[in-house]
Amino acid sequence: MMLALLIYSYATGIFSSRKIQTATHENVATRYLCADTHPDHDSICKFRRDNKELLSSAFHQVLELAAAARVLKVGDLTVAIDGTKLLANASKITGVEAGGEGPEVYAAMKRQPHGRSVGQLEKHPDPPAPPKDAPLGEIMTHRLSTAGGKALYGLRKQTVEPVFGIIKEAIGFRRFMLRGQEKAGLEWTLVSTAYNLKRLFGLGARLRPA
Repeated sequence: MMLALLIYSYATGIFSSRKIQTATHENVATRYLCADTHPDHDSICKFRRDNKELLSSAFHQVLELAAAARVLKVGDLTVAIDGTKLLANASKITGVEAGGEGPEVYAAMKRQPHGRSVGQLEKHPDPPAPPKDAPLGEIMTHRLSTAGGKALYGLRKQTVEPVFGIIKEAIGFRRFMLRGQEKAGLEWTLVSTAYNLKRLFGLGARLRPA
């Protein structure tokens, strides 16, 4: 019940343990989910803080559910990489960066300007590849200057970038409730699980026989 309460609360934009406790009294859907029980904010906070394995398991089960509903492609895929800044629950830490990793990296070595010039829109042959022992920055610059690299890098606009936008703007998650990098990572797992479940519901996903 506590896991369902946390996931539902995060999916609906309620992150503070005190506000979640209040919702168990005032919100009809939350009261139904909790069978009209009302865990106090200390219990909610402790459960969120002390159940890393359970939250990680829930995250993976949602991905398996998405695969079973055939809205998640498994294997032979491109992993988009991006980052966003979220406020930390500490006075002297300005933010925690969230992102991902992929097997072959296509990373911009400097900020890319918005919009493209006429020259950039014209077709050009790919530049020659740098030597194998070239510096990493030179290799990255070459990868992003090829037609294939530009296409892959551009996928961020329709994959990972909208996810961060929805989490911050639509769901409203802009500050971690837990302190410390490890616990912030734990809370990000909870946020991601809530987002993925909400996304599955929005897609009208239905389980089909394998």
